[in-house]
Amino acid sequence: MTQRVRQSSPRWLPSLHSSGKWRVTIPAKWSETEKRRDKYFDSKASAERFIAETIKEREEFGKQAVSVEERRWLGYWKERVGPLAMMPEVVHFWKMSGEQLQSILAIEAAKQYTEAAKEEYDNKRTLGDVVSRVRAFGLHFGPIPLHEIVASDLEEYLGAFDGWTRWSHDKRLRPFYKFARRRRWVRTDVMGEMPIPKTPSPEREIYTVEQFKNLLTTAPDELVPFLALSGFCFLRTAELVRQFASEQVLQWSDIHWNDRLIHVRPGVAKGTKRESDERFTPINEALIRWLEPFKKNSGDCVPFSVSKLTELWQSVKVPHIHNGLRHSAISYALAANPEAGVQLVSQWAGSSEATVLKHYRRLLKPEVGRAWFGIRRESTQDVDKQTILA
Repeated sequence: MTQRVRQSSPRWLPSLHSSGKWRVTIPAKWSETEKRRDKYFDSKASAERFIAETIKEREEFGKQAVSVEERRWLGYWKERVGPLAMMPEVVHFWKMSGEQLQSILAIEAAKQYTEAAKEEYDNKRTLGDVVSRVRAFGLHFGPIPLHEIVASDLEEYLGAFDGWTRWSHDKRLRPFYKFARRRRWVRTDVMGEMPIPKTPSPEREIYTVEQFKNLLTTAPDELVPFLALSGFCFLRTAELVRQFASEQVLQWSDIHWNDRLIHVRPGVAKGTKRESDERFTPINEALIRWLEPFKKNSGDCVPFSVSKLTELWQSVKVPHIHNGLRHSAISYALAANPEAGVQLVSQWAGSSEATVLKHYRRLLKPEVGRAWFGIRRESTQDVDKQTILA
Protein backbone atom coordinates (compact mmCIF):
# COMPACT_ATOMS: atom_id res chain seq x y z
CA MET A 1 0.00 0.00 0.00
CA THR A 2 2.79 2.40 0.94
CA GLN A 3 4.66 1.53 -2.26
CA ARG A 4 1.63 2.39 -4.45
CA VAL A 5 1.25 5.84 -2.76
CA ARG A 6 4.89 6.64 -3.40
CA GLN A 7 4.63 5.64 -7.06
CA SER A 8 1.58 7.89 -7.53
CA SER A 9 3.30 10.83 -5.90
CA PRO A 10 4.62 13.47 -8.30
CA ARG A 11 8.36 13.59 -8.81
CA TRP A 12 8.98 17.23 -8.01
CA LEU A 13 12.35 18.62 -8.97
CA PRO A 14 13.64 22.03 -7.84
CA SER A 15 14.82 24.36 -10.60
CA LEU A 16 17.25 27.28 -10.41
CA HIS A 17 15.50 30.57 -10.93
CA SER A 18 17.06 33.64 -12.61
CA SER A 19 17.00 35.34 -9.19
CA GLY A 20 19.49 32.78 -7.90
CA LYS A 21 16.94 31.04 -5.72
CA TRP A 22 15.64 27.49 -6.10
CA ARG A 23 12.01 27.25 -7.22
CA VAL A 24 9.47 24.53 -6.42
CA THR A 25 6.13 24.57 -8.27
CA ILE A 26 3.27 23.25 -6.11
CA PRO A 27 0.36 21.71 -8.08
CA ALA A 28 -3.09 23.26 -7.63
CA LYS A 29 -4.58 20.18 -5.96
CA TRP A 30 -1.81 20.26 -3.33
CA SER A 31 -1.89 24.00 -2.76
CA GLU A 32 -3.66 25.61 0.24
CA THR A 33 -5.14 28.17 -2.13
CA GLU A 34 -6.20 25.41 -4.57
CA LYS A 35 -4.17 27.22 -7.24
CA ARG A 36 -0.78 26.31 -8.65
CA ARG A 37 1.92 28.42 -7.01
CA ASP A 38 5.68 28.73 -6.78
CA LYS A 39 7.76 28.64 -3.60
CA TYR A 40 11.39 29.83 -3.47
CA PHE A 41 14.31 28.66 -1.34
CA ASP A 42 17.84 29.89 -0.75
CA SER A 43 19.44 26.49 -1.45
CA LYS A 44 18.72 23.33 -3.39
CA ALA A 45 18.94 21.29 -0.17
CA SER A 46 16.20 23.33 1.53
CA ALA A 47 14.02 23.00 -1.61
CA GLU A 48 14.46 19.22 -1.67
CA ARG A 49 13.75 19.03 2.07
CA PHE A 50 10.48 20.93 1.51
CA ILE A 51 9.47 18.51 -1.28
CA ALA A 52 10.16 15.46 0.90
CA GLU A 53 8.23 16.89 3.89
CA THR A 54 5.30 17.90 1.68
CA ILE A 55 5.01 14.45 0.12
CA LYS A 56 5.18 12.83 3.55
CA GLU A 57 2.52 15.21 4.94
CA ARG A 58 0.34 14.55 1.88
CA GLU A 59 0.51 10.81 2.48
CA GLU A 60 -0.57 11.38 6.10
CA PHE A 61 -3.34 13.72 4.98
CA GLY A 62 -4.63 10.96 2.66
CA LYS A 63 -4.76 8.52 5.57
CA GLN A 64 -6.99 10.92 7.53
CA ALA A 65 -9.63 10.71 4.75
CA VAL A 66 -10.80 14.34 4.88
CA SER A 67 -14.07 14.47 2.98
CA VAL A 68 -15.07 17.01 0.36
CA GLU A 69 -17.68 18.40 2.77
CA GLU A 70 -15.06 18.85 5.50
CA ARG A 71 -12.75 20.60 3.08
CA ARG A 72 -15.63 22.92 2.19
CA TRP A 73 -16.07 23.87 5.83
CA LEU A 74 -12.34 24.44 6.21
CA GLY A 75 -12.55 26.78 3.25
CA TYR A 76 -15.52 28.52 4.87
CA TRP A 77 -13.49 29.02 8.08
CA LYS A 78 -10.56 30.55 6.20
CA GLU A 79 -12.88 32.87 4.30
CA ARG A 80 -15.00 34.05 7.25
CA VAL A 81 -12.59 33.77 10.21
CA GLY A 82 -9.03 33.65 8.97
CA PRO A 83 -6.06 31.26 9.08
CA LEU A 84 -6.63 27.84 10.63
CA ALA A 85 -4.03 28.78 13.26
CA MET A 86 -6.71 31.00 14.86
CA MET A 87 -8.89 27.99 15.59
CA PRO A 88 -7.63 27.28 19.18
CA GLU A 89 -8.23 30.90 20.23
CA VAL A 90 -11.70 31.03 18.67
CA VAL A 91 -12.70 27.69 20.20
CA HIS A 92 -11.47 28.87 23.61
CA PHE A 93 -13.59 32.04 23.35
CA TRP A 94 -16.62 29.96 22.34
CA LYS A 95 -16.15 27.69 25.34
CA MET A 96 -15.94 30.70 27.63
CA SER A 97 -18.96 32.47 26.20
CA GLY A 98 -21.38 30.09 24.58
CA GLU A 99 -20.77 26.37 25.07
CA GLN A 100 -23.63 24.57 26.82
CA LEU A 101 -25.42 27.83 27.55
CA GLN A 102 -29.10 28.61 27.37
CA SER A 103 -29.24 31.41 24.83
CA ILE A 104 -31.46 34.25 26.01
CA LEU A 105 -31.92 37.80 24.76
CA ALA A 106 -30.81 40.64 27.06
CA ILE A 107 -34.32 42.08 27.27
CA GLU A 108 -35.82 38.71 28.24
CA ALA A 109 -33.07 38.05 30.78
CA ALA A 110 -33.78 41.41 32.42
CA LYS A 111 -37.49 40.60 32.55
CA GLN A 112 -36.97 37.20 34.17
CA TYR A 113 -34.54 38.61 36.72
CA THR A 114 -36.84 41.44 37.81
CA GLU A 115 -39.65 38.90 38.29
CA ALA A 116 -37.39 36.75 40.47
CA ALA A 117 -36.18 39.83 42.38
CA LYS A 118 -39.67 40.35 43.79
CA GLU A 119 -39.03 37.35 46.04
CA GLU A 120 -35.57 38.56 47.06
CA TYR A 121 -36.20 42.19 48.02
CA ASP A 122 -38.70 42.89 50.80
CA ASN A 123 -38.10 46.62 50.68
CA LYS A 124 -40.22 48.06 47.87
CA ARG A 125 -38.00 51.13 47.48
CA THR A 126 -34.99 48.90 46.86
CA LEU A 127 -37.00 46.65 44.54
CA GLY A 128 -38.17 49.66 42.54
CA ASP A 129 -34.57 50.77 42.04
CA VAL A 130 -33.50 47.25 40.98
CA VAL A 131 -36.32 46.93 38.46
CA SER A 132 -35.72 50.39 37.02
CA ARG A 133 -31.99 49.94 36.41
CA VAL A 134 -32.04 46.33 35.18
CA ARG A 135 -34.95 47.13 32.87
CA ALA A 136 -32.93 50.03 31.42
CA PHE A 137 -30.09 47.57 30.74
CA GLY A 138 -32.47 45.17 28.99
CA LEU A 139 -33.95 47.89 26.81
CA HIS A 140 -30.50 49.16 25.85
CA PHE A 141 -29.15 45.78 24.66
CA GLY A 142 -32.57 44.52 23.52
CA PRO A 143 -32.33 41.59 21.08
CA ILE A 144 -28.63 40.84 21.69
CA PRO A 145 -28.01 37.41 23.30
CA LEU A 146 -26.79 38.00 26.83
CA HIS A 147 -23.67 35.84 26.44
CA GLU A 148 -22.54 37.97 23.48
CA ILE A 149 -22.34 41.13 25.62
CA VAL A 150 -18.68 41.50 26.59
CA ALA A 151 -16.91 43.65 29.17
CA SER A 152 -16.19 46.44 26.69
CA ASP A 153 -19.92 46.68 25.89
CA LEU A 154 -20.78 46.98 29.59
CA GLU A 155 -18.07 49.57 30.20
CA GLU A 156 -19.40 51.65 27.32
CA TYR A 157 -22.96 51.34 28.67
CA LEU A 158 -22.02 52.33 32.23
CA GLY A 159 -19.77 55.09 30.90
CA ALA A 160 -22.88 56.92 29.69
CA PHE A 161 -23.75 57.63 33.35
CA ASP A 162 -21.95 59.95 35.74
CA GLY A 163 -20.89 59.72 39.36
CA TRP A 164 -23.35 58.10 41.73
CA THR A 165 -25.77 57.21 38.92
CA ARG A 166 -23.11 55.05 37.27
CA TRP A 167 -22.27 53.48 40.63
CA SER A 168 -25.95 52.67 41.22
CA HIS A 169 -26.36 50.99 37.82
CA ASP A 170 -23.19 48.98 38.45
CA LYS A 171 -24.50 47.96 41.90
CA ARG A 172 -27.74 46.56 40.44
CA LEU A 173 -26.12 44.76 37.50
CA ARG A 174 -23.68 42.79 39.68
CA PRO A 175 -26.35 40.54 41.30
CA PHE A 176 -28.10 40.35 37.92
CA TYR A 177 -24.99 38.78 36.34
CA LYS A 178 -24.56 36.39 39.29
CA PHE A 179 -28.17 35.32 38.69
CA ALA A 180 -27.44 34.92 34.95
CA ARG A 181 -24.40 32.78 35.75
CA ARG A 182 -26.51 30.46 37.91
CA ARG A 183 -29.09 30.17 35.14
CA ARG A 184 -26.30 29.37 32.64
CA TRP A 185 -27.19 32.34 30.50
CA VAL A 186 -23.52 33.36 30.59
CA ARG A 187 -20.41 31.31 31.23
CA THR A 188 -18.57 33.90 33.30
CA ASP A 189 -19.67 36.71 35.60
CA VAL A 190 -18.52 39.58 33.41
CA MET A 191 -19.42 42.24 36.00
CA GLY A 192 -17.33 40.45 38.62
CA GLU A 193 -14.25 40.96 36.45
CA MET A 194 -14.82 44.72 36.19
CA PRO A 195 -13.69 47.27 38.81
CA ILE A 196 -16.37 49.06 40.83
CA PRO A 197 -16.76 52.63 39.52
CA LYS A 198 -15.24 55.38 41.60
CA THR A 199 -17.60 57.99 42.96
CA PRO A 200 -17.10 61.53 44.20
CA SER A 201 -17.05 61.83 47.98
CA PRO A 202 -20.44 63.26 48.95
CA GLU A 203 -20.60 66.26 51.20
CA ARG A 204 -22.99 65.50 54.03
CA GLU A 205 -24.77 68.79 54.76
CA ILE A 206 -25.88 69.47 58.31
CA TYR A 207 -28.13 72.00 60.02
CA THR A 208 -26.88 74.60 62.48
CA VAL A 209 -28.08 74.52 66.07
CA GLU A 210 -30.13 77.65 65.39
CA GLN A 211 -31.81 76.10 62.33
CA PHE A 212 -32.79 73.01 64.28
CA LYS A 213 -34.14 75.14 67.11
CA ASN A 214 -36.28 77.09 64.63
CA LEU A 215 -37.55 73.86 63.11
CA LEU A 216 -38.65 72.43 66.44
CA THR A 217 -40.28 75.61 67.68
CA THR A 218 -42.09 76.70 64.49
CA ALA A 219 -43.05 73.39 62.85
CA PRO A 220 -46.63 72.05 63.02
CA ASP A 221 -47.11 69.73 66.00
CA GLU A 222 -47.62 66.63 63.83
CA LEU A 223 -44.12 67.13 62.37
CA VAL A 224 -42.36 67.37 65.75
CA PRO A 225 -42.02 63.58 66.43
CA PHE A 226 -40.30 63.18 63.06
CA LEU A 227 -37.94 66.09 63.76
CA ALA A 228 -37.09 64.90 67.28
CA LEU A 229 -36.47 61.25 66.39
CA SER A 230 -34.36 62.19 63.36
CA GLY A 231 -32.44 65.03 65.00
CA PHE A 232 -31.80 63.54 68.42
CA CYS A 233 -31.76 59.77 67.80
CA PHE A 234 -30.32 59.32 64.29
CA LEU A 235 -33.45 57.77 62.70
CA ARG A 236 -33.53 57.68 58.90
CA THR A 237 -36.52 59.08 57.00
CA ALA A 238 -37.26 55.60 55.59
CA GLU A 239 -37.28 54.20 59.16
CA LEU A 240 -39.96 56.68 60.21
CA VAL A 241 -42.12 57.49 57.17
CA ARG A 242 -43.85 55.02 54.86
CA GLN A 243 -43.62 55.30 51.10
CA PHE A 244 -45.56 52.06 50.62
CA ALA A 245 -48.29 50.71 52.89
CA SER A 246 -46.46 47.39 53.34
CA GLU A 247 -43.30 49.01 54.73
CA GLN A 248 -42.41 48.72 58.39
CA VAL A 249 -41.63 51.90 60.34
CA LEU A 250 -40.85 52.72 63.95
CA GLN A 251 -43.76 52.07 66.34
CA TRP A 252 -44.49 53.69 69.71
CA SER A 253 -44.08 50.21 71.19
CA ASP A 254 -40.46 50.24 69.97
CA ILE A 255 -39.66 53.11 72.35
CA HIS A 256 -38.81 51.67 75.77
CA TRP A 257 -39.11 54.70 78.02
CA ASN A 258 -38.14 52.92 81.25
CA ASP A 259 -35.00 51.44 79.71
CA ARG A 260 -34.32 54.68 77.82
CA LEU A 261 -33.78 52.80 74.57
CA ILE A 262 -35.28 52.83 71.08
CA HIS A 263 -35.40 49.41 69.44
CA VAL A 264 -34.88 49.73 65.67
CA ARG A 265 -36.08 46.32 64.53
CA PRO A 266 -34.58 44.47 61.50
CA GLY A 267 -37.70 45.13 59.45
CA VAL A 268 -37.45 48.85 60.18
CA ALA A 269 -33.70 49.37 59.92
CA LYS A 270 -32.11 50.06 56.56
CA GLY A 271 -30.86 46.86 54.91
CA THR A 272 -27.06 46.55 54.72
CA LYS A 273 -24.51 43.77 54.26
CA ARG A 274 -24.27 43.24 58.04
CA GLU A 275 -25.64 39.99 59.49
CA SER A 276 -28.24 41.98 61.42
CA ASP A 277 -29.38 45.57 61.01
CA GLU A 278 -31.10 45.60 64.38
CA ARG A 279 -29.87 48.30 66.74
CA PHE A 280 -30.67 50.02 70.03
CA THR A 281 -30.39 53.79 70.22
CA PRO A 282 -30.29 55.61 73.57
CA ILE A 283 -33.10 57.99 74.54
CA ASN A 284 -31.55 61.27 75.61
CA GLU A 285 -33.09 64.05 77.68
CA ALA A 286 -33.70 66.23 74.63
CA LEU A 287 -35.86 63.56 72.99
CA ILE A 288 -37.88 63.05 76.19
CA ARG A 289 -38.68 66.77 76.44
CA TRP A 290 -39.84 67.03 72.79
CA LEU A 291 -41.47 63.63 72.29
CA GLU A 292 -43.25 62.94 75.58
CA PRO A 293 -46.28 65.19 74.84
CA PHE A 294 -47.02 63.05 71.75
CA LYS A 295 -46.43 59.66 73.40
CA LYS A 296 -48.88 56.84 72.61
CA ASN A 297 -49.06 53.16 73.44
CA SER A 298 -49.22 51.85 69.88
CA GLY A 299 -49.21 52.83 66.21
CA ASP A 300 -46.69 54.58 63.97
CA CYS A 301 -44.55 57.23 65.64
CA VAL A 302 -44.93 59.27 62.45
CA PRO A 303 -48.45 58.46 61.13
CA PHE A 304 -48.22 60.00 57.66
CA SER A 305 -46.69 59.30 54.25
CA VAL A 306 -43.74 60.74 52.37
CA SER A 307 -46.01 63.07 50.40
CA LYS A 308 -47.45 64.47 53.64
CA LEU A 309 -43.93 64.97 54.98
CA THR A 310 -43.09 67.05 51.92
CA GLU A 311 -46.23 69.12 52.41
CA LEU A 312 -45.50 69.74 56.11
CA TRP A 313 -41.89 70.67 55.41
CA GLN A 314 -43.00 73.36 52.99
CA SER A 315 -44.73 75.08 55.90
CA VAL A 316 -41.44 75.75 57.72
CA LYS A 317 -38.80 78.27 56.70
CA VAL A 318 -35.75 76.04 56.99
CA PRO A 319 -34.37 74.46 53.78
CA HIS A 320 -34.84 70.71 53.43
CA ILE A 321 -31.72 68.52 53.44
CA HIS A 322 -32.34 64.84 52.67
CA ASN A 323 -31.69 62.94 55.91
CA GLY A 324 -30.06 66.16 57.07
CA LEU A 325 -31.32 65.83 60.65
CA ARG A 326 -29.82 62.34 60.97
CA HIS A 327 -26.52 63.53 59.48
CA SER A 328 -26.52 66.47 61.86
CA ALA A 329 -27.28 64.27 64.87
CA ILE A 330 -24.31 62.00 64.09
CA SER A 331 -21.94 64.96 63.61
CA TYR A 332 -23.02 66.74 66.80
CA ALA A 333 -23.02 63.47 68.81
CA LEU A 334 -19.37 62.89 67.86
CA ALA A 335 -18.56 66.40 69.08
CA ALA A 336 -20.63 66.14 72.27
CA ASN A 337 -19.32 62.71 73.22
CA PRO A 338 -15.59 62.55 72.54
CA GLU A 339 -15.26 59.83 75.17
CA ALA A 340 -17.85 57.66 73.40
CA GLY A 341 -15.90 57.71 70.18
CA VAL A 342 -16.74 56.70 66.65
CA GLN A 343 -17.46 53.07 67.52
CA LEU A 344 -20.34 53.81 69.90
CA VAL A 345 -21.88 56.57 67.79
CA SER A 346 -21.82 54.31 64.73
CA GLN A 347 -23.70 51.64 66.73
CA TRP A 348 -26.37 54.15 67.77
CA ALA A 349 -26.76 55.37 64.18
CA GLY A 350 -26.64 51.97 62.46
CA SER A 351 -23.72 52.97 60.22
CA SER A 352 -20.28 51.46 59.82
CA GLU A 353 -17.37 53.08 61.62
CA ALA A 354 -15.73 53.74 58.24
CA THR A 355 -18.80 55.65 57.04
CA VAL A 356 -18.98 57.72 60.22
CA LEU A 357 -15.28 58.56 60.02
CA LYS A 358 -15.46 59.45 56.34
CA HIS A 359 -18.61 61.56 56.31
CA TYR A 360 -19.46 62.81 59.79
CA ARG A 361 -16.27 63.55 61.68
CA ARG A 362 -16.16 67.34 61.65
CA LEU A 363 -14.24 70.07 63.46
CA LEU A 364 -17.10 70.82 65.86
CA LYS A 365 -16.32 71.86 69.43
CA PRO A 366 -17.83 69.81 72.29
CA GLU A 367 -19.89 72.79 73.50
CA VAL A 368 -21.53 73.09 70.05
CA GLY A 369 -22.43 69.40 70.17
CA ARG A 370 -23.92 69.82 73.64
CA ALA A 371 -25.88 72.84 72.45
CA TRP A 372 -27.57 70.69 69.78
CA PHE A 373 -28.71 68.14 72.35
CA GLY A 374 -29.54 70.89 74.81
CA ILE A 375 -32.42 72.38 72.83
CA ARG A 376 -35.53 72.35 75.06
CA ARG A 377 -39.21 73.18 74.77
CA GLU A 378 -39.01 75.89 77.43
CA SER A 379 -38.78 79.51 76.36
CA THR A 380 -35.39 79.65 78.03
CA GLN A 381 -33.19 77.14 76.23
CA ASP A 382 -30.86 75.76 78.90
CA VAL A 383 -27.86 74.12 77.33
CA ASP A 384 -27.25 70.76 78.95
CA LYS A 385 -23.75 70.43 80.28
CA GLN A 386 -23.97 66.68 80.14
CA THR A 387 -23.42 64.46 77.11
CA ILE A 388 -26.03 63.05 74.78
CA LEU A 389 -26.77 60.34 77.36
CA ALA A 390 -27.58 62.78 80.19
